[in-house]
Amino acid sequence: RLYVMEALMSQTGANADHRLRANASSIATAAAFIANELGITVDGDIGQPTADQKKWLAGCVNDLQAHKGKGLVATGYRQSEAVHQLIHQINDVLDNNGKTVVFLPAEKPHGNLQDLKDDLGWADRIINLGCNPFYDGAADLKWSENAKDKTAFRLSDFAEDESYEASGIVAPRAHYLESWSDARTSDGTVVPIQPLIAPLFDAMTELEVLAIFADPEEPQSDHAVVKDTFSGDDAAWQHYLHRGYQEGSALDPIPVEELELSKGLPDIPYRQVSDLEVVFTRDYSVDDGRFANNGWCQEVPDPITKITWDNVMSISRKTALDKGLENGRMVRLEVGGYEAEAPVWIQPGMADNTVSLPLGYGRTGKLRIANFKYEKRPLI
Repeated sequence: RLYVMEALMSQTGANADHRLRANASSIATAAAFIANELGITVDGDIGQPTADQKKWLAGCVNDLQAHKGKGLVATGYRQSEAVHQLIHQINDVLDNNGKTVVFLPAEKPHGNLQDLKDDLGWADRIINLGCNPFYDGAADLKWSENAKDKTAFRLSDFAEDESYEASGIVAPRAHYLESWSDARTSDGTVVPIQPLIAPLFDAMTELEVLAIFADPEEPQSDHAVVKDTFSGDDAAWQHYLHRGYQEGSALDPIPVEELELSKGLPDIPYRQVSDLEVVFTRDYSVDDGRFANNGWCQEVPDPITKITWDNVMSISRKTALDKGLENGRMVRLEVGGYEAEAPVWIQPGMADNTVSLPLGYGRTGKLRIANFKYEKRPLI
């Protein structure tokens, strides 16, 4: 059976055997309740589920305990690190780790946007390999202010998007369908990324740019870089391309007995929702905005709202009644000194006092599709 507790209406929730509407901020409270039921002590004031939520969660816990080693508890990417750590402990108690949950070795992360913001002060030059930080960076990153005239070279999908600067060199970025590269799958297996079409324009890949910096006198092509990275002779290389993966390259899972789960948990943030809670989510059609200039993606209906070519603020029916709102009415949402304007969409299955605002729109660069105007109204 599938139990889903969520604030927004998702495809997973729509297919769940048991679904519970709840504010996103109460997910941590629910995780702590499950942990306490399993004998894991969670310190701090993280609130209490409602009576209906406790009844629903108790049934979920009973099912998990009845199927130890065969179940799985997971939390969404929008939850805090502390909640994810607690989920790992819950799976450990349920004997899921090493069975339904596999841990693989991974490299340490290189940093986040806050680290980038701290480093901008001393950076003299920036080499940008296809990023658009002015648009999809955090609002307090203040890219145009902190990185003004520092970008010496930039690969770009579009000539003049939001991060465009007149100074520096801008080169066209090759599409991944005309590029060579490699990657690892979820289990660590090495796979080649092979071009499906001949290059349409004289564009460059990230590997080709890095190869120039590595050896300006004799830079390699992306094909040559990938082949040199591969360990094997020509016959093995051809076999690798034919099979589409490198045999025996999957990472060995970390044995359960070697796992060192932290017994202490960081403070789990908890906030009682008194008015409205805003949830930013990725758009089904244009993701975080990277596909906003693709007309075919704009044509794909949202699987929940069925809306195309537009963005909406989804709310529950009760919230709409409480606020006196109706479908299609334009409203302005203000959060932390920033504001966005969009039409209201009343979505069944949404948690009350929750506003869903998908990312991916509000583009301001010179983009032919993303800036398309319908009846003189731009895409929001």
